[in-house]
Amino acid sequence: MAEETTPNANNAGARTEEANQNSPEMAEEARNAAAGEGPNFAGGPAPSTAEEHVPSTSDPEATDLPTQDNPDPKTANPEVDPNAAAAKESGTSTSEEGEEKPAKPAAKGGGKKPKKEAKPAVEDKPFPEFIQQDYLPALEKALEKRDIQDLQLKFEQNEVTGRWAQGQRQFTVYFPKEDIKATKAFSCASGGFSPSIVEPFLIDERRVDLDLLVFGVVQRLNAQKWFGKN
Repeated sequence: MAEETTPNANNAGARTEEANQNSPEMAEEARNAAAGEGPNFAGGPAPSTAEEHVPSTSDPEATDLPTQDNPDPKTANPEVDPNAAAAKESGTSTSEEGEEKPAKPAAKGGGKKPKKEAKPAVEDKPFPEFIQQDYLPALEKALEKRDIQDLQLKFEQNEVTGRWAQGQRQFTVYFPKEDIKATKAFSCASGGFSPSIVEPFLIDERRVDLDLLVFGVVQRLNAQKWFGKN
């Protein structure tokens, strides 16, 4: 009489033969066990999977499996978990969902462009320089456009005087102060006579500049009908 052989749970061949005799589920489990895949007879992970993470008894290194005390730094929130500090220092930030986002580059120069310095206006020049260098040339050009041929302009004692038609017509702009924004006056005469009336000049204007000083004289002389054939 032959001896009855007891199957060995650790023998893959014996388990395969036993699985074939019992059921298809056991056969599938036996084939996986023979190939080193799937769960073993006790229901645990296959040796090929567990051995990758279970530390060796002779190796002092700890397991790399994430735990509650040592979660995966790639999915940790850096605001509450110090393990995510390495990801933060590498130039990335981690959102609440665990997604890494690239850090925003810092703006250069505070994000503000340097302002260009405004060019000084001609009216900001010292009063005598403004009259000689800017007002007299501009006034002469404006009057010559109105058929005044022998115009003579002069600046003395804060007064601008113009004469033409062989001295038969003349006008004067008075600047009591060396300031074009201060009170000003105007007079005109013809026939070689001295002016009899001195009137206010540009008193209602809040902003006085070069163009307005020229326009004021042209407008006043045009009211006298002194341009053209008049």
